[in-house]
Amino acid sequence: MRTSRTSLARIVVGSMAVLLAVPFAAPMPAKQVAFAASSGTIDNGVMMMEDFESGDAGVVKLNPKRVVSAGASIETDPQHVRNGAYSLRIDYDMIDVVDNPSQLELAPASGSIAVQGKPIKVGMWVYGSNDGHLLTTKFRDSGGSSFTPEYYSDASVGVNWTGWKYIEVDVPQNKIEGSNLELLFQLKQSDMSKKNKGSIWIDDVQLIYEDMGEDREVPVIEAVSPAPNAVLPSDLASFEVRIRDVQPGTDKMSGIDPSSISLIVDGQDLTSRMTYAEETQLLSLPAELITGGYHEVVVAAKDKAGNPARLSYSFTEDAGERLVMWAPAEAVSNELYEVTVSLAGDRTSSSTNIALQYDAGTLTVEQIVPLNGTTAELTSDAGGVLQFDVGGIQSAGGLATVQFRVSPDAVLNRGESFKLVKMSAGTLASESHTFSSLAQPIRYTIAFPYLMTVEGVGMNTTTTFKVTTHDGAPYAGADVFLRGLLEQMAVVAVNSETPVYEDDDVSEPVLATLPAGTRVYGTPEADDGWYEVLLADGVTTGYVAEANVDAASIFPLNQSLGQTDENGELKTNLTTLALGSYKAQAVVGNKNSAALGFEVVEPYGNKNPEYVQTYVTEDLSSQLSVGWTTSPSAATNYIQYAKAEDWGTDATDPDASKVTTVEADSVGQVLSELENGTKGEIRFHTALISGLSESTAYKYRVGAEGAWSEWYDYSTADAKTSTPVSFVFVTDSHVKADNGKMTYQALVQNALDTYPDTQFLMHGGDAVDAGGAFAEWKRFWEASSSYTTSLPSATTLGNHDVKAEGKEVYAKGAILPDNGPESYKEYAYSYDLDDTHFVVLNSEGTKEQMALQAEWLRQDLDRNEKKWTIAMFHRPVYHTEAGRGDLAEDVKVYFADILESRKVDLVLVGHDHVYARTYPMAGGAVASDGAGTVYLDGGSSGWKFYEGQKYDYLEFMYDDDVPVYSHIEIADDKIKVEARTLTGELVDEFDIAKKDSPGGETPTQPGNPDTPGTPNTPSAPGSSTGAEETDGTVHELTEKELQAVQSNGDLTVKVSGPTRQLKIGAGLLAKLASYQVDSLIIQGDGQPAIRIDATQLSLPADGSDLVLAWKREDFANSGALNQAAPAPNAEASSRLAFTVSSNGKAFAYSLDWNGLSLTPYTNLYRVTENGSLELAAFSIVNQKKAASLSSGSTYVAVEVKHGYNDLPASHWGYPYVQMLSGIGVIHGTGDRMASPEKKVTRAEFTTMIARALGLRPSGAAAFADVNPNAWYSEAVKAAAANGIVTGDSDGRFNPNAGISRQEMAVMILRALEYRHVTISKDSEGTSFGDRADIAAWALDAAQTLKRLGMAEGDAAGNFNPLSPASRAETAKVISMLLFQ
Repeated sequence: MRTSRTSLARIVVGSMAVLLAVPFAAPMPAKQVAFAASSGTIDNGVMMMEDFESGDAGVVKLNPKRVVSAGASIETDPQHVRNGAYSLRIDYDMIDVVDNPSQLELAPASGSIAVQGKPIKVGMWVYGSNDGHLLTTKFRDSGGSSFTPEYYSDASVGVNWTGWKYIEVDVPQNKIEGSNLELLFQLKQSDMSKKNKGSIWIDDVQLIYEDMGEDREVPVIEAVSPAPNAVLPSDLASFEVRIRDVQPGTDKMSGIDPSSISLIVDGQDLTSRMTYAEETQLLSLPAELITGGYHEVVVAAKDKAGNPARLSYSFTEDAGERLVMWAPAEAVSNELYEVTVSLAGDRTSSSTNIALQYDAGTLTVEQIVPLNGTTAELTSDAGGVLQFDVGGIQSAGGLATVQFRVSPDAVLNRGESFKLVKMSAGTLASESHTFSSLAQPIRYTIAFPYLMTVEGVGMNTTTTFKVTTHDGAPYAGADVFLRGLLEQMAVVAVNSETPVYEDDDVSEPVLATLPAGTRVYGTPEADDGWYEVLLADGVTTGYVAEANVDAASIFPLNQSLGQTDENGELKTNLTTLALGSYKAQAVVGNKNSAALGFEVVEPYGNKNPEYVQTYVTEDLSSQLSVGWTTSPSAATNYIQYAKAEDWGTDATDPDASKVTTVEADSVGQVLSELENGTKGEIRFHTALISGLSESTAYKYRVGAEGAWSEWYDYSTADAKTSTPVSFVFVTDSHVKADNGKMTYQALVQNALDTYPDTQFLMHGGDAVDAGGAFAEWKRFWEASSSYTTSLPSATTLGNHDVKAEGKEVYAKGAILPDNGPESYKEYAYSYDLDDTHFVVLNSEGTKEQMALQAEWLRQDLDRNEKKWTIAMFHRPVYHTEAGRGDLAEDVKVYFADILESRKVDLVLVGHDHVYARTYPMAGGAVASDGAGTVYLDGGSSGWKFYEGQKYDYLEFMYDDDVPVYSHIEIADDKIKVEARTLTGELVDEFDIAKKDSPGGETPTQPGNPDTPGTPNTPSAPGSSTGAEETDGTVHELTEKELQAVQSNGDLTVKVSGPTRQLKIGAGLLAKLASYQVDSLIIQGDGQPAIRIDATQLSLPADGSDLVLAWKREDFANSGALNQAAPAPNAEASSRLAFTVSSNGKAFAYSLDWNGLSLTPYTNLYRVTENGSLELAAFSIVNQKKAASLSSGSTYVAVEVKHGYNDLPASHWGYPYVQMLSGIGVIHGTGDRMASPEKKVTRAEFTTMIARALGLRPSGAAAFADVNPNAWYSEAVKAAAANGIVTGDSDGRFNPNAGISRQEMAVMILRALEYRHVTISKDSEGTSFGDRADIAAWALDAAQTLKRLGMAEGDAAGNFNPLSPASRAETAKVISMLLFQ
């Protein structure tokens, strides 16, 4: 037996370790920790709930929601521990997660901690990274309702510090006593631009019972000289850093502890060389210790209370003899990347020793090329550190170029925006001197000319690799190579039944026996008559005799697997023979794609079809929609169908000539069997059959030859509008792997037994409890199997369904009507049956996706000609759960006004687990005339229930913890709803009739007086002002209303219905001043609120009463709308035209559009005398200050949208590019492309700014290098004339140079000043992590933009001042400029 050879087992283990470091590998589980119990004692006014000083490994109750990965671990690094020996570190990755909010919940191990007594505050220490996340905690009061104190006052700010900070928040004194602390810590983020990969540390979570005035403020450390990122043109005169203690609002402070101060410069500890003067609060260092070049400084200090502070920054002494580096901004995969080291200043040195740190996984040193007569010698290259010497330096200039080869595996890891080449050491020497000099680090990104995707990763499944060019076009002729582990192996097949031995000897134990023909991964060649092989589990290795291997079948995997076809696809069965994580790469000549990681997983499902489901279609009278699952090996499946009448009597199969066969669509999906558990692959199949006969019975089956399902029955609906529509509505079944199945089955069965005429079922979301657990979806499909093969379902997503891969199960497993908004058709759709129109929306989208649905909804309802309209989505507009009454979900912001203004009859929702229905609602309030939209929360159809609360807008509520379903019948004259329990008990019934129908709106309650339920009578809806209207259109101001003026001077007058005029009598008009009325606000149904400065109001010249009038109308001037959207890929649609006038003097006013569901792409235009449109307000909903409008003029709200092929709604820059495209500030780059990632030149950015500000050129050309005939010359001239741009020291503009982020910041600051925007000078919380890298002339601009929320750092909190700005980034800052 030999032991000298390289073991395949060692190759496997080693390669797996490498794979765990690549970005595509599954995240490694974090070290878990256990919580210590709270101290239970109050010490100095504080009860410590958790200080993490147990330090024991155990289980932390971390519940991540809607993130890629997250983990918690005990931290021991002193920098990240606030007190004691330990803190808690939480790592997370939420990049590109579109579901909201991404959330991390940290709970006590016990589930909750009983709060003792009555604390006044809750607080903790947090080490933040300036990433803008929102922090809260959570309690549950004695009544079972939760409340969530927030550690922020502005939801747009969040964590705006780097380092330790103590945060605390008051707890509501009417709820805290007797409550339980459920969450020690909660982090959430909904802003896609702030979703990052990072870490946060917490320590000393505590309840405060008495404020003892303890000093918990960290010191402030400020670089005085030189300033952060300063570029010094001459030798440093002084080095000073101010370190001061602060305690806002009090003179009590502990003072700085001088012994705690440390100073690190360029990695060297210079603490012993510095001095600190407590009188001046200045740290000083002898200036002669700082030489020419780039310097990094870290200062740390504590006050005497132990509060720590830390400041990191850099600066450059651009004087004297020094080293500098240059390299391109992009490193192209598999090509050379050259970094040049040069000498600047007057040369006195003759040699230099240099050390460069680089990413060894990305770059490999090929050679060092000496320049200008020097010599270059590599002395060491190990562990990502290159050391080399350069001699024979004769002059300043280039010394040597390091040629790196970019790895074909190179990739930016998740959360990385660049990689670094950093000079970690550098010395310049001559016969008389030796001194240190460092060059500024090089930042670069990775570029790839090709992209590759993979599908089919279940064991023994055919894998499809698809290769496209960078712009998405399929590429034929690309070779696909395996990388890493499999690249070192071969596919070998055994020619007979073959034992696999533990070692290369027949006396060794047999690990497995392979049937003849089995293929496995093994060594490419035999060694002394044995092949070492890897078994299917991906872990076990063994040996098979050479005689048992079919030599002709051996396929070494270090060669191309094949080339892609005309569709850019390569199909192969060589990549799924063993479980494990592998990599592949597309190669075209010397260019390639990124190395793509993929994981081979167990196959889920069976070859025979399972979980057959039918779904609603656009036309239920002529279509059949079916979905099912199989194992991934069943790549092709079919549906066969025939009319039932074509079956013979008692026949088991139909006449084959009458059967139609259609191939199904098919897609694979990797899923977790249990939440965050082991993954496997399933294959979803879907088929849509059209052209069926109405009111006809059919039989169908699905599958493939040898693996067909049984034959199922299905009947199409009739197309007669006179036939009543009958369906069942359920929601929130929350079926789990071990709970809920039987309850849901029994509930639906009772519904179908009670209402046998049911035509379909609608489910309001949260079908399962954890969308990321495939086992729960299977249980739900099992629970619904009694009806789904014959009774179609309409479904929507709930907040539990979307967890992890749940959204993919929904989108790929169901086949619903394909008529929703572009790029979002999987989640929103509509369908018709008889005289009813149904609309289904997704309440779980991002704000951009909600806006996209809102626009589609508006258009869909405007086209609708059906008599009845019913909508469904998950989250409620009007809540029924206790404690949620004031919570405005996105559905209220984006959908409610559209639904109510278009008079949708019934809206079906869930989420709150309490059955209830509203009064008819209009304009966000109970409809005064009873004609409005009824919202029905279907309660729960499973095991989970919440406590309800009878809000004023609720007409009926049933709050027993009992599963409920609703049966809904739609006839010609009314909608009839009956709600029943699991046992069939009737708990609610009501009718909805059109207002012009006999009987009007006629809600009724169950006839049994003992039936649970709490009907309520509204109090005079619509008459809250106490006014009486003189006729249908005029409202007269009363003294009673005048007396209701608010303390801030606002007088709000509410009108309703058709009212379009407000009359103010002469006597009351004179009293406005005495009542201290500053602003008159008129609020009406379905219109923006009108705000008028009361001092402008005066009686008409004839002395009659003042009448203010307003008119809302449609705007049908297609020519003007085309003017607003002249591009071929643009579309303008009018929201409404609005005119305010009076019989008195003209006045200025503003409009408040809240509650009218406008999208961010809606601008306000003034209609000019010739009918054209003149921009009055950009993106109405985003304006911080409402536009001043003139009475007598007509204004129209117009939404302008552009269709860009390369800008999906999920892209973070989508709203900004759309908004600016709508007003002509940004134009497409051709072929309906927006090119959001394209870098912007100075000329392009200046042109955008000039368009945004409406600048006009004046005077002569400002710059010598701007051709007066250039397309951008007028914009540059205008910007220069208004102080927006300046040239360099030589008077040049450099129009074609890329604009850096710091240049962009300076121009935006000047534009803000041009717009006279008031800018706070408060600098608290405005530092970037790389403040030291920002040029002195740009620092104020960068920090100002951060304060205004116009510039965010990257995942590490860095500004990246020298990075080029993309079109999406420039669109964001210009949009936000126009919001101010």
